[in-house]
Amino acid sequence: MAPPDFSKSTVETLGKRASYVCSNPDCRRITVGATRDQKASIIGEAAHIYGARPKASRYSDQMSDLERAQETNGIWLCRSCHKLIDDDVKRYPPELLFKWREVHDEFTASQLENAGSWARLEVQREFFDNHPNLTPAARRILADKPDFWECLLTLELLRSSTSVPKQKMTDLLSGAYVPQFKVIAAGHEPTFFQRKFFELKKLIASAKQIFTVQLFTSWGEDGHSGDEITIIHIGSLIQKLSDAFATWEEEIHSVYFEREVFLETNEVLKGCGNHNFKQIEMVQDLVAEVIQTVNTPEEGRSLDFKHTMVFDFPSGFDDRFEKALNFAKQELLFDEI
Repeated sequence: MAPPDFSKSTVETLGKRASYVCSNPDCRRITVGATRDQKASIIGEAAHIYGARPKASRYSDQMSDLERAQETNGIWLCRSCHKLIDDDVKRYPPELLFKWREVHDEFTASQLENAGSWARLEVQREFFDNHPNLTPAARRILADKPDFWECLLTLELLRSSTSVPKQKMTDLLSGAYVPQFKVIAAGHEPTFFQRKFFELKKLIASAKQIFTVQLFTSWGEDGHSGDEITIIHIGSLIQKLSDAFATWEEEIHSVYFEREVFLETNEVLKGCGNHNFKQIEMVQDLVAEVIQTVNTPEEGRSLDFKHTMVFDFPSGFDDRFEKALNFAKQELLFDEI
């Protein structure tokens, strides 16, 4: 595993990008100067926005150590402000620190009076205005564009787009969330099951298209940069797909059948949406592995990645569903006799 600490070059990059001025807009103390023996004295520090280790301020267990060590997760501060933000996490959350960095970018550009820097920031601002749903971390990745930014952006979009449906799935399957029930009238069971099968097959087809064709091609060919608009678009598709799997699962958990013999048939369907949603979560692990591997190269190690994603009904589903359906039919036939 890569260490979560900033490398020497990352610390230097953060300091230079901040012009060695504290990024706290209420401070802006100069953090570098000459000593009596004409050597440079630096009183600034590269602070982690999301903490480097468990129990550190603003630590997130959703991130990898390599992400924690990226310049996109850092901010240049004087020592006093570094201590200030770590001592009061509620007052200085990650979102605020990311905003400080954006504000400081504008401040340093104004101090340099560089027309080119101002033009770049204006283009960046317009881009973010056109994509208002980007998380602060995603905005920072796009602003800095470090090595392999395409993978970092994809991972952040995957994480943010699946967080809400993941919580919904967890609450639903644990019983913590009980949706409003609706009744399936006698004789309407076949239509209900046919519709749910059709919906899930469509979602599975969409997932296969996104994850086997579109996602990884958006990173660009070897030696070429990826396309940020395409990556963001795919992120929005993944969010819609994740929401749809959660909604599908929610409806399966929210129906009651007048003819109770079909309850067992419906039980077999429960979890099928979550089964496919779990495949999306596994992609996060794959992307994190890619980032980790390409950033810690070893001589002779292949950079080819193989990962099997199975978007489909769970193993053994057909047999279990047919058995439950036959049971319902036999019970109905017995009642008629």
